[in-house]
Formats: sequence, C-alpha cells, structure tokens
Amino acid sequence: MLTAKGAAIRIANHWFALRYTCQTGEAETVTAFEFTLGEEVPEGKWPEYNLAVQDEPAD
Repeated sequence: MLTAKGAAIRIANHWFALRYTCQTGEAETVTAFEFTLGEEVPEGKWPEYNLAVQDEPAD
C-alpha cells in the first residue's frame, strides 16, 4: 500500500493539496485508490514545497 499525505496536484495553473492511498495486488495491479483534494496552496508557498511556478513545455 502506498500512502501520500503531503502530495500536490496542479489544476488550471493552481496547486492544491492532495492526499491519497493506493492499494496494489499481484504484479502491482491497482486494486483500490482513494484520494482527497484539499485546499489551494497559496502561491507564496510554492517555492517552499518546490512547486513549479510555470508549466514546462510538453515533450
């Protein structure tokens, strides 16, 4: 089982706190996934959490 209590996700140029749990079975097949989207991370805290200020060009 993988648990992330301090993740972040970017949506429309805004960062949001994210918590998730991913349970795997044989051959690392995902058997369950739960997440909670939290509050928006204030832009002033982005550098503290190493969050990108600008989107990188697509590969």
